[in-house]
Amino acid sequence: MASDPHTKRQEALEYDVFVPLVQASGQRYAADITRSIQAEITEFFGGMTDTHYVQEGWWKVGGMTVRDEIVIWRVLSDKGEAGDAFMQAIRKRLEDALQQQLILVIRRRVETLA
Repeated sequence: MASDPHTKRQEALEYDVFVPLVQASGQRYAADITRSIQAEITEFFGGMTDTHYVQEGWWKVGGMTVRDEIVIWRVLSDKGEAGDAFMQAIRKRLEDALQQQLILVIRRRVETLA
């Protein structure tokens, strides 16, 4: 199918934040730990999507395989470097709050249809 030359596109950044639901001990994190961070993201970017379904991942760490249950928060941004700096701070806050060595945040350039 040929693309319509009149279709307008707008460049944006998309962030996916992989948030664990379960501690290493097997206990679930309390939802209120992340609620305030979700509110900050919504305030800064004007919204976010919480996939709210469980994704499972397996990771090799120090010779053993670890299973994670996660949700993915998705954010679209037109804020450029300010968005990057904000997401770096959010990642650090999540790492501290959830006692994680690393919270995975993926950033990519996307085009949206206007």
